[in-house]
Amino acid sequence: MRMIESILADAAAIAAVRRDIHAHPELCFEEQRTSDLIARQLTDWDIPIHRGMGTTGVVAILTGDDLATSTRPVRAVLSGSNYKETGWPAMAVGKTRFVGELIAAVVATDRYAAEDAIDAIEVTYETLPVVADVEAAMRADAPRIHEEIADNVYLHAHYEKGDVQKLLDGCEIRLKETMRQARTTSAPMEARATMAMVDPVDGTLTVWASSQSPHMLRTGLAEALGVPDSRIRMLRMDNQEYIAISGCAVRDCVAHRGP
Repeated sequence: MRMIESILADAAAIAAVRRDIHAHPELCFEEQRTSDLIARQLTDWDIPIHRGMGTTGVVAILTGDDLATSTRPVRAVLSGSNYKETGWPAMAVGKTRFVGELIAAVVATDRYAAEDAIDAIEVTYETLPVVADVEAAMRADAPRIHEEIADNVYLHAHYEKGDVQKLLDGCEIRLKETMRQARTTSAPMEARATMAMVDPVDGTLTVWASSQSPHMLRTGLAEALGVPDSRIRMLRMDNQEYIAISGCAVRDCVAHRGP
């Protein structure tokens, strides 16, 4: 098997990311640009800041503000007039919407420098009201996750087949109950990884990813980066866990690809 780790040694730079620790905070910085503040913080920690490849230590520092100028938010497109489409940026801009959302990335010449720089970043959070269940999120006074739409209901659909009311009227016993089920997710033992390289001659982007959905990932990357599908070459690396969670993670790949 050939895993991402087996080819990372050939990478010119390594990216490490900082994730949010709150459910719904504003990212508060006094400086005019988040990355400028982070750069100053890293300098205080004696971590060298360099804006170019081939130098020692930190190569670049990226935040949501930086990626917003060169990438497009990931969007899920559904048919139907009742669907409200929202954007999901590669890294949070202004505020985060869930615990673990990406807020900053450091690109360095090796893993140690990248991780040290990430640990040195100090973020000030101003927590906002949160919603922790579906019913609370649908209330009229619930905190809005996306300010550009009127509420938190992104799709309202009604499905009915046959004469339901006639069948109910003919039932001797009718039972009404609310069933609640906890949310679950897969938890693979191995980490997800991505490596990308731009051909300096024709500009083609080659991406090595531990994904089971390379074509879906390519389409999402092309849309987010604003390039045709034909300019992206996807190479699917081996996975230890063949489950749905290793399918498609366009947003993380956009963050690692950078501007």
